[in-house]
Amino acid sequence: MTIIQSTFSYVAVFLLTLSFIWAPDLSGQVIIESWEVFSALDRSTDVAVDGEGKVWVGSTGGAYQFDPVTREATVYRTNNGLLRLNVTAVGVDRESDDVYFGGDNGAISILRQGGWWTYVTDITRRSQSQRAINGFAFANGLAYILTEFGVAVFDPSDSVIRESWTRLGSIHPNTSVNDLVFYNDSVWLATPFGVAVAQSTGKYLADPSNWTVYDSVSLCSSLKALSLAVVDGSLLIGTADGGCEYIDGVFTKRGDLGGSIRFGTNGDQVVAGNDYRLYRREQNGLFREVGELSDRLTDVVALPDGSPLGSLKRTGVAFLSSDSVELFAPNGPSSNRFVDLTFGADGSLWGATFDDGVVRLNEGEWFNYDAANTVGLSTNSARQIEDDDFGRVWVSAYGDGMYIFQPENDGSSKVDVQHYDETNSPLRGINTNAAYVICSDIYADGFGTTWFINWDNTSGIRGAVLLASVYDPKTGVDNFHLFPASSTFPELTRAYARLSIDFNGTIWLASENQSGLLYFIPGQTLNDQGEWRRIRTADGLISNDQNALLVDPDGEVWIGTPKGLTVLVNPGAVRNNGSNAAIFREIRSLKDVVIRDIAVDALNRKWVGTDNGLFVLSSDGTELLETYTESNSSLVKNEVLAVLPNNKTGEIYIGTGSGLNKIQTEAIESSSDPDQIQVSPQPFDPTRDQSLRITGLPLNSRVKILKLDGSLITEFRAPGGDVGFWTGRDARGELVASGVYIVAAESALGETVIGKIAVVRQ
Repeated sequence: MTIIQSTFSYVAVFLLTLSFIWAPDLSGQVIIESWEVFSALDRSTDVAVDGEGKVWVGSTGGAYQFDPVTREATVYRTNNGLLRLNVTAVGVDRESDDVYFGGDNGAISILRQGGWWTYVTDITRRSQSQRAINGFAFANGLAYILTEFGVAVFDPSDSVIRESWTRLGSIHPNTSVNDLVFYNDSVWLATPFGVAVAQSTGKYLADPSNWTVYDSVSLCSSLKALSLAVVDGSLLIGTADGGCEYIDGVFTKRGDLGGSIRFGTNGDQVVAGNDYRLYRREQNGLFREVGELSDRLTDVVALPDGSPLGSLKRTGVAFLSSDSVELFAPNGPSSNRFVDLTFGADGSLWGATFDDGVVRLNEGEWFNYDAANTVGLSTNSARQIEDDDFGRVWVSAYGDGMYIFQPENDGSSKVDVQHYDETNSPLRGINTNAAYVICSDIYADGFGTTWFINWDNTSGIRGAVLLASVYDPKTGVDNFHLFPASSTFPELTRAYARLSIDFNGTIWLASENQSGLLYFIPGQTLNDQGEWRRIRTADGLISNDQNALLVDPDGEVWIGTPKGLTVLVNPGAVRNNGSNAAIFREIRSLKDVVIRDIAVDALNRKWVGTDNGLFVLSSDGTELLETYTESNSSLVKNEVLAVLPNNKTGEIYIGTGSGLNKIQTEAIESSSDPDQIQVSPQPFDPTRDQSLRITGLPLNSRVKILKLDGSLITEFRAPGGDVGFWTGRDARGELVASGVYIVAAESALGETVIGKIAVVRQ
């Protein structure tokens, strides 16, 4: 045990003889030090350009400002400004330089020119089922918000929606609006059912009788209007079937533009784009194709030099560079859906995306693996993911068997991929197609064996097949052993998707189709067939469907179901005596909540992913410590699909269908031999800093803050792991004075470590 300075020797001796007076127990608190968000930014939805030529891009995973000259980007997500991660519209008010971001639920985030944010949530509370923001237009000091149900007129000066236009002449009420311009003293709206026009002054535009509608008969034979632009005294209308021009009351189809046309403007510059092409307007007024796209266009803008820049459905943005098309998207995962997570041997994070391949986060950089870019991978299906005891990562595919990724050790994205299906392994396909091999959950037991589930339906046999792989690193061969559940339960359905192993070596399989909870007792060797058993609601289980399994540090089996969370407290007795011996403890705080995943942190707290958010429970589940949702945190989606703690760092990753969160908690496992306490910030100002972070604590320690002469300032119990916190207050709740203090922590075994704190009050 290291003493930081010799002057502390007296204090150390003093601490060993000082009796501890118990302070309030703070171990039940959950401390979140930071939230991060990871999401795909290449799935662009909308694009706008500001007065400086910077491009603002909306995507399903946030938004970013992009400089086409420097190729640099600044990213915005829900942890640094946005109210909603799925950004469906972006607009720039050229008068104020404010940037508007509209969300798929109607939420609007406004980045003011001074760098601060304001929000508009009125539309999220509308009764319409579809409330997404489609676009923005700005004129006369007002912002016109284009939505799935009409137009909302917003006054930025007092953040009030003045009126809404939801009934546009003969078009049925609550019609989606795609674009808006002012032309010839009238306001023009592009909708899926034609163009609606009304006099812009002196009329009450909430009255449908003040609107005139031009349908496909007059609108160049196309009913669906996508965009509008005013240029050289004429109105251009982009439709689903080419470009149309309106001059002096006459609509004329343009022969130079075909396909689903969208226009973009920048002052007197006008550009266009259709599904897979970019166009630039020449001096003669005609549009010339200047670039071909490999991905579908979602919107287009004109850059200051008059060239087009398009947002693309899956590959970011496209713009011209030396007369060729260049693509750009900030680094990120290839999907916003994270259905399962694991850590690789090098500490990198791996994610299964359901049907967008495999993603990997390594030292701040995302690598994406799919059938198009990875040799040996022939599918994008990735349902479950798990690292094994040999540094490999297993990925189960729906219909294509099992894949094993072996990363290179150089920190690069390179991987070797091994594929197992019915052709080179005992895996079985379904009875209608032997080549359609379905695998689900994977579990490495820590003793060199990797277990996984294969859905079996060959020759009329139904149910799950449990497989065990013993890998020989010398030969690179996986030796498989099969344990079919149908040998005991031929009536079972095959939909078993979750797998866990308890301290007795019992293997638990969760059903997604009312078949009950299976458990398998292996034999003495893998050549023995072992014994299959089952627990159902008649035995006390709250549901015959299960979505999640966890064996916690106390050896209890936590079972997540569509009806809530329950705990099998005696799995050893069930193994020895059968399902009739099962004793369950139901978690009442999550009754009737759909459970998706369960994880345990370094403090034995349970993190439960549900359809209603992320819940944190005490070690036995009797106390609900915290609930995190979209409304009270930076959680990107209430439907939490996967939770993965890193007990060495206190980080917890939270996978959803709309992005990934990472939070920093105090749940860090203690060193086996802590010898020095570290504190931050240093110096510590309790009038400014939220709290002092104390690291290097022994397991389940008690912490004392003392003066240099050894007199006690305050004491408290640390949360239980490596980290504790002090607010800078004494036992009476008063802020301490500036000076040097001693922090000392004593473990349950009497081990003591100390450190020094410099308090400087401003």
